Amino acid sequence: MIYYGFYCHKVLQIVYLSMISIFGAATISVAVLNRFRSPQFRWFRASLFIAMGLSAFVPLIHAIFIYGIQLCFDVISLKWLLLMGALYITGAVIYGARVPEKWYPGTFDIYGSSHQIFHFFVIAAALVHYIGIIQAMTYWHEQNHLCLYDVKKMAPKAYL
Repeated sequence: MIYYGFYCHKVLQIVYLSMISIFGAATISVAVLNRFRSPQFRWFRASLFIAMGLSAFVPLIHAIFIYGIQLCFDVISLKWLLLMGALYITGAVIYGARVPEKWYPGTFDIYGSSHQIFHFFVIAAALVHYIGIIQAMTYWHEQNHLCLYDVKKMAPKAYL
């Protein structure tokens, strides 16, 4: 979403893509390092996933400031971005809370554990992200691919 959200703002693209890359590297590091695999770090790991997801709010607010909220439905596929964030956060909270296995110990050892549910939400969020990127790409490539027009003056689609 950052690439198309700041399609005509190359410096902002680099800044925000660098920020998410740093969060991504930290998240991967925590996921693979043995030191952080113990149960005492479960909430830390979940919190890092949530922080990575919430880091999208900085460029989101910036895009709303640049384009206005209504135009963001086209420019950054706002409805898909919000759904994606909700899916990621829901999955991370379920993982961190160890639901449902904490309610029914031993029942979800093979199927239906919080870790599996978390991955379901991650895959769903990735699909939603893909749909949003396709929508944003279509907007920019059909409307203003050379950045010749002030997008604020272009009429947004109706979303009711």
